[in-house]
Formats: sequence, structure tokens, C-alpha cells
Amino acid sequence: MRKPLLYILSIILILAGCEEYMDVQFDKDSGSKLVVEGIITTDTTTHTITLSRSGDFFDKGEQIMETGATVTVYDGENTINFAETDPGIYQTGPTVFGIIGKSYTLNIALSDGQAYSATETIAELPEIDSILAISKAGFDQNTGERVQGYYINYFGQEPEGLGDYYLWNLYMNGSLDTDSIHEKVFTDDEFVDGNYIQELEIFFITESELPSDTVEIE
Repeated sequence: MRKPLLYILSIILILAGCEEYMDVQFDKDSGSKLVVEGIITTDTTTHTITLSRSGDFFDKGEQIMETGATVTVYDGENTINFAETDPGIYQTGPTVFGIIGKSYTLNIALSDGQAYSATETIAELPEIDSILAISKAGFDQNTGERVQGYYINYFGQEPEGLGDYYLWNLYMNGSLDTDSIHEKVFTDDEFVDGNYIQELEIFFITESELPSDTVEIE
């Protein structure tokens, strides 16, 4: 009975010896970069663009906001102005909405004279045929425990042509439940291009989280 133990011990010693110390140097003088967060949707609502600065990888200090910028979006006919409502937070009025098929150009002029621009077209989204809640066990993302709950399954046609990207939001009782990026579900059409998507599991809701009224997928 000693031989297997010696073999295991020797393997552990070999693995323990396979460590190498690496002194990785980061250049802190490379300068911060402008970080732009924002989206234009077809919803009639206040649209927000956030401007901030990247920081030191090892120093999780307070986020540096980019203030005093001029932010506009041009749709080929009209210019949409974004007012700075809080430091680094630029917003439209509540009646702004995007139109499918139109291209929108974001223009940012910083207070130091630097300018940035980007253009994107709002593509037509496929319709959601239906969703289905299936009761079975899953994992609670907060605790990692296996619990009883409901998988929310998606049904819908994926249009032909590679290059489509999807992000789903979950609403419960009319309130956005996936309000942070790690809770959202996103994917592309690499393996489903042009096919009908059936019973795609996109969200899991534990029994304790299940609302008494409605579940909505966006």
C-alpha cells in the first residue's frame, strides 16, 4: 500500500516545483483613455451617454468623469443634443427615439479640443414569437446552490446573414431585473444563423424570485 502513496507524493512535489515568479511591470504613465458608454434605441425615452476616464489597474479609486464636453448625435437630418445633467452624464430630452434603418453619428468634442466620432445603423430586430417558463432545478447565481425554479425559454426566427448580436433583458412585474452587465445575457448568431430558435434557455428564476404578476423579455 505504500507504493501508490509514494507515487502520489512524488507527483505533488513535481507539481509544486513548477512555479515561476514573474515580475510584470505596468506603465502608469501611458495616460488615461476616454471611455464612452451609451446607446440609442427605438424607445421614446431619455437617452444617456456617459463619458469617463480609464484608471490605474491596481488602484480602484473613484471614477474620473469627463466633464465639459459637447455631445451630439446626427441622424442625417437632425442633430440631437445631449446636455450634461451630472458630471460626465449627458442626456437627451424624454421624447427622443431612434428609427430602424437610420444611421446615427455620435460626435464628442472634449473641453481640451480632442474630438471623437462613430457611426452605426439601427438594424431591424427579429420578433420574439413567444417565451415559455419550464419548472426544473437550476443554480442560484447568487449562492451557487442548486434550487428549484423556472427556466425562461425563447422562441423566434433568426434572420439569415452572419453578424447579428443579441442582448436580452429580463423584467419582473414591470421592473428591470437584469440591471447590471453580469446579469444580462448576450450572444451572436454564429451557430444559429438563419434557423428557427426553439426553447433557448436564456434566464433562470428561482421560486423565491418568481413574481406574482408578469415576466417580460426584451
